[in-house]
Amino acid sequence: RDTWKRALLQLKTLGFNAVRIRFHWGFHSPSKGKYDFTGSRDVGSLLALCEELNILVIACVGPFIGSDVQGGGYPFWLIQRDHIRLRHLWRSAIKLWDDRFAAAEAEWFDKIISILTKHEVVTKNAHGRGCVVVVQLENHLGAHGVLGLPLALHDETRLLAHMARERVLRVPLVTNNLNWPGDFSTLAARMWIQIEKKLRAYRIIKEPFRTDIPGFTVRDIVSTPVDRDAMARITQSETAPMVALELYDTDGKQDGSFSDQIEFALSQGLSAFSLPGFFKRSSPGNVDCPLRTVCAGDDYAAVSEDGTLSPDARTARLVLYAARALEQQLAASDL
Repeated sequence: RDTWKRALLQLKTLGFNAVRIRFHWGFHSPSKGKYDFTGSRDVGSLLALCEELNILVIACVGPFIGSDVQGGGYPFWLIQRDHIRLRHLWRSAIKLWDDRFAAAEAEWFDKIISILTKHEVVTKNAHGRGCVVVVQLENHLGAHGVLGLPLALHDETRLLAHMARERVLRVPLVTNNLNWPGDFSTLAARMWIQIEKKLRAYRIIKEPFRTDIPGFTVRDIVSTPVDRDAMARITQSETAPMVALELYDTDGKQDGSFSDQIEFALSQGLSAFSLPGFFKRSSPGNVDCPLRTVCAGDDYAAVSEDGTLSPDARTARLVLYAARALEQQLAASDL
C-alpha cells in the first residue's frame, strides 16, 4: 500500500491520464464467504487516491483477469471445488452452463461493484467526482480452442453485464477480446464465422452479446494496424471507439518499442489503450498488491521498480506530452 502513490505519480508524470487495475477475486477472498478489503486490499482507498491525483481508472473485475496471476483471478476455494465448472468449461473445448459457477460470480460482483459504484465518474463524492471511467468484464473470454473454434458461450458476457447493471453500475462496460478485429488467422476460425451465421439464422444460438465498448489485445499495432472495416462490422458502427486494453511491446524484445506502439496507436485513432509491461514489478504472478497485478516482472519494462526510465520510456513520455498538448487540435482534424 505504501507504494501506491509513488506508482501512480510515476504513471501521471509520464503523461498517462488513466490506469487499468485488475481486481483479483482470490486476493480479496481467502475462503468461501469471507472477503477482506482492508490494508493493501483496501480498494476504496486506492480509488480515492486516484481521485485525489486526478487519474482515471479502467476497472477490470474479471472474474478471470489473466493467466499471469495466481488462479487467473479465481479464489483457491473455488478452484478446489471439482464439481464447479470454471468459466463453464466441462471438457477441453466444450462448455456447459453451470449455475453454481454463475452464483459464485454474483457473490464477487456484490462485493466489488458495491465499492466501484461509489467512485464512478458520474458520481460526486468528497473529491468532486469519481475516477472509474469504464469497467472491464472478463478477459480473453472469446478464446479459440480446438481447430481455432471459439469457446465462449454468448450468455457468459450477457450475464456479467446484467449483474453489473443490476447492481447500479452506470459507466460503460468493455470486454477484452483476444484477437484484434479481422485477425482470424486459421481456416477453421473463418469457417466458424459462416457456420455461426447459419446457426443464428435458424435461431439455434443467440445473437452475440456486445458490451458498450469492445476492447482488444494487440500484440503489435505497428505491423498489424487497425482494420477499420472489420472494426465497423464488430461494433456495427463506423464511429465506435477503438480500445486496446492490452497493447504490447513488439514481441517483448529487450530493446523495447513502447514509444512506437503509442505513436501508431494515436495515429490510427485509438480512443484508449493500456500498456502491460510498461512498469516493471516484482513477484510476477503473485497478488501481493492490486497495482502490481498489471503484468509480469518483464526485463524489457520501460520503467524499472526504482522509477528509472529507459531511453524508450523517455521517448514515450515526449510522444504522450505532445499528444496531450495537441489533443484538441487533433480531435478537430481528420488525422
